[in-house]
Amino acid sequence: MAQLAAELAPVAATLLSALASWGMYELAKFVRTKTKNEAANDAVTHITETVNTTVQELEQTMVPAFKEAASDGKLSKEDRAKLKDLAVRKVNSQIPDKMNKLASQIVNSVDRFIRAKIEKAVLDLKNIAP
Repeated sequence: MAQLAAELAPVAATLLSALASWGMYELAKFVRTKTKNEAANDAVTHITETVNTTVQELEQTMVPAFKEAASDGKLSKEDRAKLKDLAVRKVNSQIPDKMNKLASQIVNSVDRFIRAKIEKAVLDLKNIAP
């Protein structure tokens, strides 16, 4: 019995070593995936915060001038389109390429995502305005 255990010990050690190596590989793969997903989520969150800040900035700095220039004191469709395009350009200028690439792992089109977030931010501002 002792001789059998002595002969099987190297085989068992090899199997345990292989199993441990496989386990470490799977753990490393899990950590890489989790880190990559967190980075992509952080990028989307940063873009959303940038959009909100940009919309608030334009609401305070540009919208009053557009309204004052309008004969009826309201923004025209053209003015709203100009402001939206300005917001998109400002947001895109503040987002590094690396962040854009990370966000594209979660959303199909970062540009469409930004435009949708701008619409939502403007709607949110309208809903809280007195």
